[in-house]
Amino acid sequence: MSRESEIKQIIEDLKRHLEFQKSMGVARVPVIKEVREDAPPKPPERAPVKSQPKATAAPEKKDDVIRIEQQIGIFDASAKKMTLEEIRAEIGDCTRCKLHEG
Repeated sequence: MSRESEIKQIIEDLKRHLEFQKSMGVARVPVIKEVREDAPPKPPERAPVKSQPKATAAPEKKDDVIRIEQQIGIFDASAKKMTLEEIRAEIGDCTRCKLHEG
């Protein structure tokens, strides 16, 4: 894991922790302005290295592409819109949960 991605991960973990604390009722977190003497020094900055690809992929032939017909999902705009009565008729007398007891 690179140093930059590790720092990003730490920041994300800290955000999640603070959101959890907020949900638990913590309104403020005290800020302590303390400089640690044992903190590691910053590493020297390196010049970016440009890498050259060792091999290139073969050009894609249009004949090799597999076509998949577009399918309509249940959330697509072109899908049939059902009324509440149609949905109830399709489901029938469902008794899987306590909601059927009314």
